[in-house]
Amino acid sequence: MNRIQAERRYVALLRMTAKRGCTDAEAATAREIARRIAKMWDLDSCATESVAQDERQAARRWGWEYRHCGRKNCWCFGKPIREAHGPYRYEKRREGRRVRSIYQGREPL
Repeated sequence: MNRIQAERRYVALLRMTAKRGCTDAEAATAREIARRIAKMWDLDSCATESVAQDERQAARRWGWEYRHCGRKNCWCFGKPIREAHGPYRYEKRREGRRVRSIYQGREPL
């Protein structure tokens, strides 16, 4: 492998992140191989830190959701979800296989 091939492989490995659809194990293996290539060929290794930051950020997302309150005598009972209470802002945080929904607040009026 020459330097050009090493740089191409290094960049390709840095693209293998959880944000792009890889599993955590695949992303960790790709980071390790990229680190070794960077060390061997004296490439920019500070880019691996930004990849790790992207993976942490990809695990946290948020969005606006409508919710039913669950009371039988409420006006939202039996209506479609778009006519329920809300929209409320919820953060979605991945913790292993579980996705947690964390209330962040209501939309400003």
